[in-house]
Amino acid sequence: MNLRKKKIILVDKVSKDRPVWVDDFPNDGEEFCLMDPLELFTQLDWTQFEDDAQTINQIYSHVFEEVVIHRKTVICFWPLSEQMGNEWFELKTLLSKNNFDLEVYKQPLFESSGYELDYEILRSWKRLVYFLIDSLLEDIQLNDQFEELATLTNGNESIFLFRMENNGVIQYSFASNLEYFDLIPHPDLKPSATEDKLSFFDSFDEMLASLFHRIDASGYRITFNDRNLEKSFYHVFANELKTENIIQHWLTTYSLN
Repeated sequence: MNLRKKKIILVDKVSKDRPVWVDDFPNDGEEFCLMDPLELFTQLDWTQFEDDAQTINQIYSHVFEEVVIHRKTVICFWPLSEQMGNEWFELKTLLSKNNFDLEVYKQPLFESSGYELDYEILRSWKRLVYFLIDSLLEDIQLNDQFEELATLTNGNESIFLFRMENNGVIQYSFASNLEYFDLIPHPDLKPSATEDKLSFFDSFDEMLASLFHRIDASGYRITFNDRNLEKSFYHVFANELKTENIIQHWLTTYSLN
């Protein structure tokens, strides 16, 4: 899994300057999601984001996919000659509150007039950036609570095994297709009450024992996301079937990742 780097990078160079600086940008194998006012404007008129719901939905759907799902690091244009005022203070406070680092790459002796963007456009861009980062941080927190461990499939039916972290406490559960996808953050959907309907367990083995009492697991194929749990799965499975001969079942139900 691509580990998330909890940081936001601000640069004060717009896309027209990118060939000059992008090759020298520090890169430890990270993938980036670039938020740039000029480049974004070639795709849609982002200045309408406060008045047009379709505009902000289109922008956020893209950055959600890149940052929340694919765990890319945000590189964002910000007029760093203006590291004062409420917008800058609020952005730093937001990141600090969510335990995200802020990396800043500022051109020396550079005035805001050098961005070739007028004052109102810069202010609008800063509002958009704050809105996007605020929304991303909330969805990142929700998304990172979940880790999918394995999937049981039987025809069109799927059961997801996952663990969830809440305030430092790790618990395990399982859910059907619709229940599981109802839990995962999505840019166009509000959180549901599905989580309240699920049963949570303190250990993977306890969760499996409960699941095996509800379904006939012999009819399911298993795909592991966390291969370290494979031994535990078949150990509990053997105990529930009251048999030590699980080799044949493993051969018929195991599905390679």
